[in-house]
Amino acid sequence: MVGAYLSRALRASGVVLHDRSIPGSRANIDHIAIVPSGVWIIDTKRYHGRVERRRVGGWLNHQPALYVNGCNRTNLLSGIARQGTMVAQATGAGRPLLRTVLCFVDAEWGLLTRSFTVDDVIVTSMRPLAAALQGHGPLDDTSIRSLAQRISAAFPSYDNISPRKSPRTPQ
Repeated sequence: MVGAYLSRALRASGVVLHDRSIPGSRANIDHIAIVPSGVWIIDTKRYHGRVERRRVGGWLNHQPALYVNGCNRTNLLSGIARQGTMVAQATGAGRPLLRTVLCFVDAEWGLLTRSFTVDDVIVTSMRPLAAALQGHGPLDDTSIRSLAQRISAAFPSYDNISPRKSPRTPQ
C-alpha cells in the first residue's frame, strides 16, 4: 500500500525500490526512495493507536522516545538505523543525502502532531512522507539513476532471488 502510494506520488521525479533483500540476512528493506533531496530508507509499520514522541528519564537525563498506543517502541529505531548504515556503506552516501524513516500506516496522529525525529529517524505517515520526498535537492536525474543502480545491485529485489536463496524461505 505504501509502495504504490509513493510510486504514484513521485512518478518521474525519482526512483522507488520496494522490498529489497539484505544479503546474508533474513531481513528486508521495505522501500528505498532515490529523489532529488537524497536517499530515503523507509521502514513501514502497521500499528494501531496514537504515535507520539515522549521524553523519558529523569530531570537531568531525559531522552526522546517513540511511543505507539501508549507503548514504548523506541526499539524500532535501531533496525532502520542499521538499514541506513548498510545503504550508506553500499553507496557512499551519507548525511545529509541519506535519511531514515519509520512510516506508520493505520496509526493515529494527534490533531497538532506532525512528523518528528527521534535519534535521526524521521517518524511520519504516508502523506507527509510523500510530500517530503517531492522536495528539491542536489541530485539530478543522472545521479538518481546511478544511485538507484548501485542500490539495486547491493540490495536485490526478492523477485530476483531464487526460492532456495530467498531470506523469506526457510532452509
